[in-house]
Amino acid sequence: SHLQGENFLLNIDNEKEGQFLTSCAGGVMIDGIFPVKTKEVSGKTYEIVVSGCVGGHSGESIDKGSANAVKVLGNLLSKLYCEGKPEVISIDGGLKDNAIPRKAAAKFIFDGDVSILDESIKSSIEKYKETDPEMCITVECLGDSTQNAIEEADKVINYIVNVKDGVVDWSQNTKGMVETSLNLGILKTDKDKIKVCHLLRSSVGASLDKLLDEVDKLMKENGFSTKAHSGYPAWEHKVDSKFREIIKDTCEEIGAPCKFEGIHAGLECGVFFEANPKLDIVSFGPDIFDIHTPAEKMSLSSFERSYNFVRTLVQKIR
Repeated sequence: SHLQGENFLLNIDNEKEGQFLTSCAGGVMIDGIFPVKTKEVSGKTYEIVVSGCVGGHSGESIDKGSANAVKVLGNLLSKLYCEGKPEVISIDGGLKDNAIPRKAAAKFIFDGDVSILDESIKSSIEKYKETDPEMCITVECLGDSTQNAIEEADKVINYIVNVKDGVVDWSQNTKGMVETSLNLGILKTDKDKIKVCHLLRSSVGASLDKLLDEVDKLMKENGFSTKAHSGYPAWEHKVDSKFREIIKDTCEEIGAPCKFEGIHAGLECGVFFEANPKLDIVSFGPDIFDIHTPAEKMSLSSFERSYNFVRTLVQKIR
């Protein structure tokens, strides 16, 4: 809020030289807890495993159309109800709320014919053959056993099937960019509860609020308690920008590449923009690789070019 008036703000939180960011998504996490009550059930026990999905970051990879292993598993389990009632023992998938799940698995007791899944398995693999060529779905009989099965597990499966996933809306301002998305990143069965964790993103605050309300309502309708947390604001694209024009002129002057784009991930620009929407913000940076890992590295030649760009830019706006 101390940054008053119509000021220019050059943020250095991008990792691709020549790419100048003009918007980013805001986000919020929402967790759901389904209280588990169990009953003792005996019968033929099976395990179904969805594995080999490509996964990826739920911001930069959400538009690839790849499989969410948790959603694939939920759809397959729902098919079993056409043949009988599966007694679900456990259902798990995903490791991080901001990563698209690569693997999911469920154990269940079933007195019907599991071959009812054959066509659905074949259809799922065919659907994702381009995006997830190594996806594998197996159903294994573990023999007869007595287990504690989850009561009303059908509510959990119903939720997994019906909650939105992946791209929800595309940007109206930037062609080919995701505006709003949802990632069901974690599904975990513990002794007394089943937990689901989601990360919702949008470059439009009202769209993020709407999606959060939809997810919250659907979870509660299916017996979950909910908690939204760790929210951060979006940085919305400014249609008219004096700063972008100055940056473009600067790049032309020094012969540097210049491409204005948005990103479907979070930047601190959202915090600055929320405090003062009059700010004219652009984010850029030198080439950086393997970010947020021990192998992170930066191109020194790209750094030098970026430094010279900033020197020239500052001269133009003094």
